[in-house]
Formats: sequence, structure tokens, C-alpha cells
Amino acid sequence: MLMASLGAGFYDLFSTFSQYDDEGFWLIATRLFQQGHTLYDDIFIPYGPVSIAVKQLLHDVLQIPVTNSAVRLVSLFYWVMLSAICGLSTYRITDSAWWGLVTYGVVFALMRVFTNEPGHPQELVACFAALIPLLLCITLPPQAWLSWFMTGALIALIIATKINIGGYCLAAVLVVIAAELPRSRWRNALQIAAVLCSATFPFVLMLPHMQQTGCLPYAVICAATLSAAAIALFSPRSAGSLSLRIGLVAIAGMAVAILLTFIWMSVNGSTLPALVDSVLYFASGLQYAYFFRHYSNLQIGFVLVAPLFAALLVWIPLNRFRHYSIAAGKLLFVGLTVFALAANDQANAHFMLAWAGPWCWLCALQINHPKASVARKMLALLAAWHLLLAYPIAGSQLYFGTFLVAVSAVVCLADVTHWLANSVKNYSAQQRQLLSVAPAALLASLSLLFLTGKAFSLKQEYAALQPLNVQGTRFIRLAPERVAFYQYVVAEMRQADVGFTSSGFNSLYFWSGVAMPAPVVVQHDLRLSSEKDRRAVIQGLAAARHPLVLLRLPAYGIEPPKIDVTDWIKSEFEVYRRYHGYALMKRKSG
Repeated sequence: MLMASLGAGFYDLFSTFSQYDDEGFWLIATRLFQQGHTLYDDIFIPYGPVSIAVKQLLHDVLQIPVTNSAVRLVSLFYWVMLSAICGLSTYRITDSAWWGLVTYGVVFALMRVFTNEPGHPQELVACFAALIPLLLCITLPPQAWLSWFMTGALIALIIATKINIGGYCLAAVLVVIAAELPRSRWRNALQIAAVLCSATFPFVLMLPHMQQTGCLPYAVICAATLSAAAIALFSPRSAGSLSLRIGLVAIAGMAVAILLTFIWMSVNGSTLPALVDSVLYFASGLQYAYFFRHYSNLQIGFVLVAPLFAALLVWIPLNRFRHYSIAAGKLLFVGLTVFALAANDQANAHFMLAWAGPWCWLCALQINHPKASVARKMLALLAAWHLLLAYPIAGSQLYFGTFLVAVSAVVCLADVTHWLANSVKNYSAQQRQLLSVAPAALLASLSLLFLTGKAFSLKQEYAALQPLNVQGTRFIRLAPERVAFYQYVVAEMRQADVGFTSSGFNSLYFWSGVAMPAPVVVQHDLRLSSEKDRRAVIQGLAAARHPLVLLRLPAYGIEPPKIDVTDWIKSEFEVYRRYHGYALMKRKSG
């Protein structure tokens, strides 16, 4: 399974290049940091310092080159590690290595999105989040405090990498801790607060964009999912035995991680005000970069059944009807997940969010037992809160926001098969065990066959492509027409002393070796760059002897924003070559 996934992942990663080039954005940010520029004060990035700290470990300590090829190998490692973490969590929760292998294959197949943005911090964040349920099921009760301490530390690291998903993970942990408190009036009050906050938070979060098409239905999906999860966890029969000390231990873990982060920032010259300004400026600029998917009335109506079903399961007595209801719900959830996974590659995460996501909380319920493990509950709550990650940009975040839904579905399928096997009266214990394991072994074998076949087909596609053959792109192959375009642009840029690409095509600086007009990281939308950075770009181009600009044309689908940089470029430069939706521009003569 590991070898098949490594082969498929390698050929997939090294046969693609995303035009918006987030990959190059993080390459440039890393190189500028290595050159001594201060994070946030000099280098604008919209994420916390942990991502750069990890890149410092990889590139400065481990001496991994800062190139497109090297970063893709690191992304392959994250891809495999995320799948392995999810597989281990499933193994510990279900006590079946076969179901762990199934989860590994499902997560790896779903997360082909790793090929879109190699080097993006979301890879690290996903691994951190997936570790939380695993931590809670690998320690025995006497050492449980260590799991909660590490959980708090992981949450702090996620917040210090990508603040929104860190907040969602924190909310999930708080709901689980509250649900695991002993039965009391305080717990009842926390239950009401958790349900109300879960039901209203998505609407408050998305209020600025609520008038946009698709935003309200998405908020309804998230609100129904979160409220259903909160209702399911606070069953009167599932009160736990955790004390508030566990919360204090988690806070201590957060405090230690935050302190270490601040120490790292101080050592490297970064300041907290600059960090806050950078993140807030990026958040304010997202008004230019949001979009939502379309959700049908059928999907919305179906989603609203989830919290009602959760309430029904909480209050019906412990009897056969409840067992059948939970099993039926789990099978429904599994069927919806299979439907989403079988959808077109461009739609499966969208379907996963809208159809399967609202039922992920069923993972927290045992079919014939009133209490479930804390790890189960944590997995279910993290899966539910991760659905918010698709706001405000439902691109790759759709996949990073739904992979835990797929893990929850595998756990639910394991529950149903185990329950059905043990419901057979005339079989011996050994026969029941075999009946319980057989579906998992079959699905694991199918996962292996799928990944092996995918690796061979991707290898054939890879062999038909043409090597890119520019600096730092060893092993990367693309379609011949794209290779011709990139090689032409690189050759042109090498004739200039300073180059600039307004489209955020930052890999071009690595491929051509051309100097940047200023130590500024430009994203694919210039409006996300500060006025100070834009002015620095103008000054650098004005001072150059033979500058060259690559400008994206409206024919590509996105017109350059009419702001100071593009207005100045159009007044000082002229187009001398149009190529594949881009314009190469040189300084006007005379």
C-alpha cells in the first residue's frame, strides 16, 4: 500500500503545475527569509510563523534545497503522513488493522489536492489536526494528561499557522471536554450553550458575504452539522468522568507552544504587531477572492434532518430500535460518502461536504453501547468543524475540510460490520470474528488494487509528457505546449536584469534566475499586496536598466486589477509579445 501510494503520488505531483502558483509564493517567502529578511516586517505572508519555522527546519537544518522539485517531495511526505495518521487513528478506534488500511487508501485517494499547491501550510495543518484523535487513543488513562497536554500544544501550533482552522479545532476540543464532564447542572448549561453557539456561529462568521449566491445554503449546512454534533455528544447517558483539570492541562500545552512560538519570532526578529497587521490585512483583502458553490434545495432539506435525527437518538431509550436507528444512520452516512468519492474529481469534495458531511457526527455513537471513546467524539467533532474551512474560498480547502469526514465514514462502516457479525446467533466466536474482518480485508485489497492501478496509469501519463528542463524542476514533466511556453518566458526573462510577474507566477524567479524588483512576495491578486509593497515594486522596476514584465491578459479569464502597479506598468511599458493568455512587456522606447 505504501509503495503504491508513493508511486501514484510521485507521478501525480511531478506532472502538474498550477497556474496561480501558490507553490512559488511559498518558495519566494522561504528564500527571502533565508536571505535575512524579517518575517512580517519585511516579508508579507497571510499565515502564522509556525509554517516558516518548519520550513527553516527543512531547508536550513536538514539542507533540503528550496526548489520546486524538493518542495514536491516534501509534499509527498506530508501526503503519505496524513494518510498514515488517519489510518492509525482508525486502527486504534476500531481495533482492526484492516480498517486502518482502508482509511489510508481512502484518504490518500481523496487528497490528490496535494498536487495543487505543494509547500502550502495547509499540508502541515492537516497533519496536526489529524494527530489530535490519534493522541487521545494511544495513551492509557493514567497518562491521559499527556494526550491533553499535547492536544493543547497542537491546537496552539495550528492557530499559529492558520488561525481560522486553529479556532475551529479549539471549538471542537472545548465541546468534547464539556460533553465528557460528569452529569451536573453545569454540564446541562454547557450543552445548551454548545448547541446554540454551534447553530449560530456559521451565520455570524459568514455575515459579511451572506448576500452572495451560495453563502446562506453553505452556512445552513455547517450550522446543521455542528448543532447535530453537539446534540449527539451531550446525551444524558454518555456523561463522562473528565474533570476541569483536563482543560487546564490543555491550556498549559497551548501556553508552552505559544511561548516557544514567540521565542522563535523574537530570535528571528519578527514582531507581534507586524504579525497581526499582516494577517488582518490579508483578511480584509479576501473581499476580492471569495466564492461559494451551489447547493440545491434538496441538499438543504436533507441536511436539516441531521440535527432532528441526532435529537431522536439522544432521547429514545436504550433498546433494539435505537440500535437499528444508529446502524441505519451509519449506513446512510457511508453510502453518501461512497457517492461523494465516486463523483467526478472536480466535485467529490463538494459532494462530501454537502451530502456526507452533515452526518459525520454518527462516528461518535456506538451502536449497542451508550458510551463511546473520547477519540471517537474528537474525530466526529473535528470532522464537523472542518467543514467551515471552505469559507471563504471553496477551492483546495474543500478537500482539506472534508478528509476527516471520510475517516469518520470508515469508522462507521467498521461499526456496522462488527455489529452485524456479532448479531448472527448460530456462528461461533471465531466465525463471527472472520465475518467481521472479511469486509475490511476485501476493501483494503480493493484499495491496494486501486492505488496500484493508479500508479501505473499515472506513470504512463507521466512518460508521455515532456521534461520542463528549467532550473529547480528536475523530474517535473508537463504537456509539450506548456513546456514550450514556460521555456520561452524563462529565456526572455534571462535577458532582463529585473523581472516582474503580476500574476503571482513566483516560480519564474527560480526558473530564470532573474532579479526581483523588490524583496516582495506577490500573490496572484495584487490587491492582496500592501501599498508599501506595491510601491517598492514600482521603484524597483523604474530603477532597472532592462526590466521585463509578464502580465496576465483578460483572455486568460482574470483581468489585472486596476490599481497603482498595473496602471503604472501600462503607462511605462509596452507589449511586445502575447503568448498563452499573457503579455510580455518591455519599457517603452524614448
